[in-house]
Amino acid sequence: MKPRLELWLAIPTTVVITLLLLFSVMVEVWLEQKQYEESLREQAYILSEEMQAAWDFMSANQDRINTDGDGTYTFKGLHCSIVGTSIGALFTHRTDYVIRYTASHPRNPRNAPDEFESEAIEFFLSNPKAKEHYAPDALRSDDDYFRYAVPLTMDSGCASCHGEPKGEIDATGFPKEGMEIGDLVGIASISIPTDQYKRDLAIRIGQRAFLS
Repeated sequence: MKPRLELWLAIPTTVVITLLLLFSVMVEVWLEQKQYEESLREQAYILSEEMQAAWDFMSANQDRINTDGDGTYTFKGLHCSIVGTSIGALFTHRTDYVIRYTASHPRNPRNAPDEFESEAIEFFLSNPKAKEHYAPDALRSDDDYFRYAVPLTMDSGCASCHGEPKGEIDATGFPKEGMEIGDLVGIASISIPTDQYKRDLAIRIGQRAFLS
């Protein structure tokens, strides 16, 4: 009789312990995923800051670049947008990353936003104080990239191309949009490949499950 009683006690105890172990593994897996996604977000943030620094440098030195030695203003064809998109294209060509600049109505049709970028633009328009936007759960989906975007807002350095008067042709040959300081000019879009992160995550999860 006693062995049967011990058996009936052992079964639910074993079930409870197993469920607790499974729950523990699930929590650890979730934490691992969040840790890897945070590292992706931080990497994207650093890249966006580096790209913004190049953009700001060009904006601050635009007049100096276009002013000849005799003081004559001559547009050299080198401005923030050209430099930003060119650096992004070079970086994309040399790595598996993708860096783009886009807007709701880009001057160059090739820079038209994709679905994520359109979503990011709408997000920043609805949340003017937001500093970043990204697609969560990248490591738990079939996506090949971690998508990240930061807003590009109108400042005094952008006025010569995007400010008033609206419709006037700027130095680049495009009509000005008549934007005001603080308006959303566009976004910088960064895509980081997730293949290696997913492989590392799978290894870590396997190790956690085995040790448990």
